[in-house]
Amino acid sequence: MVKSLDRATLKAELWEALTALGTSVALLPAAEPALKAPIDAHLQTLIHHNPTPQPLAAPGRSGLLGSWQLRYASQGTVVTRRLGPSQNSQGIPAVTLVKIWQVLTEDADGTVRAENGARLRLPLLGEGQLRAAGTWAIAANGTEAQVSFGALGLRSTQFLGQSGWQLPELWVPVLPLLRRSALWRLVYVDEDTYIGEGATGNRFLFRRI
Repeated sequence: MVKSLDRATLKAELWEALTALGTSVALLPAAEPALKAPIDAHLQTLIHHNPTPQPLAAPGRSGLLGSWQLRYASQGTVVTRRLGPSQNSQGIPAVTLVKIWQVLTEDADGTVRAENGARLRLPLLGEGQLRAAGTWAIAANGTEAQVSFGALGLRSTQFLGQSGWQLPELWVPVLPLLRRSALWRLVYVDEDTYIGEGATGNRFLFRRI
């Protein structure tokens, strides 16, 4: 197993490469896949040296709890796939992604709850925040979970560019018949970094806030 110092070096190189890449390229689907190839190679190296083989097994999953910022998505996200070059090509004013985050908590009965959030800068309107609240149904193997969301929240955080104008958050429940679950696999976890992978192989890199 690679030493923690070596992992720290790998991660330092990764954060530096992501800074050079820029947030918009890191989180949006790449128009040129070659731009993301070096980052994907760094992720693969880290995954080969995962220090936590069963990160969702109790009680070890307590190391996952807390707030995380999404720093990279190999194929974009549900939100960012709707942004990017296609807006400008259709004459649509660009929506700018400010940040994406995730907060993980655990109930007394062991239920893991997830809140995924995104803050967007909207042309003319200011900034808005989207949140999705749900749960992780953890598999027996300690590495996978089925993720489903039961409520969606929407709030204006900077209406018309005025930071003092924050409208109340509107929460909308997702009807049981409309809820869908998705596979979530944790392929790398340490004290300040984790990498998740979806069913299609899309990889997501999170850094602890």
